[in-house]
Amino acid sequence: MALASISTVSASIGDVILARHPRARIADVDRAVEVIASAHLLGLHAFGIDMLLRDIDGLGGTGAMERGTSGIPEKTDAEADDPTIIEAADTIGFLAGAMAIRHAEHNAQASGIGMIGIRNVGALGVLGSYVRQLAQDGYLGIMIANSPAIVAPYNGLRAAIGTNPVAYAAPREDGRPLVVDFATSAISMNELREHQRSQTALPPDSAIDRDGHPTCVADDAAALRAKDMTASLIGLQVEIFSSALLGWRHGDSGRSASLLAIDPRRYGSKTEELSESIEDICASWTKAGGHVPSRYDALSSIDPTSVIDIPDASLTALERLRIERKRDE
Repeated sequence: MALASISTVSASIGDVILARHPRARIADVDRAVEVIASAHLLGLHAFGIDMLLRDIDGLGGTGAMERGTSGIPEKTDAEADDPTIIEAADTIGFLAGAMAIRHAEHNAQASGIGMIGIRNVGALGVLGSYVRQLAQDGYLGIMIANSPAIVAPYNGLRAAIGTNPVAYAAPREDGRPLVVDFATSAISMNELREHQRSQTALPPDSAIDRDGHPTCVADDAAALRAKDMTASLIGLQVEIFSSALLGWRHGDSGRSASLLAIDPRRYGSKTEELSESIEDICASWTKAGGHVPSRYDALSSIDPTSVIDIPDASLTALERLRIERKRDE
C-alpha cells in the first residue's frame, strides 16, 4: 500500500476522466472523483481506481480516450435537457452516475421526485457513495443496479439475476448522512474473483456449481447464492426496477441502474425537520437493540489534506495513464 494525499489522487483521477470526456461538466467530474476516492477511504479498493481503469479499457482503451470521442453531448446550461434515461455505453460509469445525480436533483426540485435510469453502463463502484451525495444535498436517495446473471434464486439451481446491490441514504442532524448499502448475494463478484485469484475457499453456502450443488471451490462456482429468501426477492425486485423498467435486459457485460432523489420540501417537510425525524428513528432503533449503519460516517471528517491508503499497483497504473493522456493533448 502507498500513502498519497487525497487532493493529489483526486486530481489525477479527474485528469484521467477529463481525458476520456473533455466536454464533461467539472461538477460531474468532481462527483465521480469523490465516489472513486471514497471507495479507497472505505477500504473497498477493488471498487476504486482499478475499477475505473478497467472501465476505461472496456470503452476502447487508448483509441477511445482521444479527444472528441466522448459520448457526452455538448450543451450549455440553458440548453441542457433533463433526461429520464442516460445512455452510458460510451461513458465512464462513475461519470454517468454523477450525471444522474445532477439530473435527479433537478427533477426532484421541479416535481418532488427525480428518477434517472442509467442504461448499458459499465462500472459504477460503491452505490452508497452516490446516495450519500444526494443526502448531503438534503435529499432522500435510493440507488439500485443490476448486472449480468451470476446469482441463483433462493434455493435455485442456476444463475438468474445479478448481485443487484441496493443503497439508500437520508440526511441527519450532525451532517453525517445515514447510508445503507448492501448486495443481495451472499458475496460480491469482486470477492469471488479474489478467491479465484488466491485459490482460497469460498465461505460456506455462498456458491453453487454447474449441477446446482453447494461448493466452496471458487473455480467451480457457476452461480452465487442469495443471502436469504428476503435478499433473493429484493434482488428480483431490483431486476425489475433497474432492468425491465428501463427497457434494458443485460447482455454479456452491460448493466443498468436507477437513481431516485426525493425532495422532502415538496412533501411538507423541511430538511431540518426530516433530519430530526431520522435522528429519532435511529435512536429508537438503537434502544431496541438495532445497529445503525455508520461505515460512511468517517468520510464526513476527511479533508483534502488527508492521506489515503491505495494499493501501489493501482496508484502506479493511474499515474502512468494520466501522464500518457497529458502527453497526447
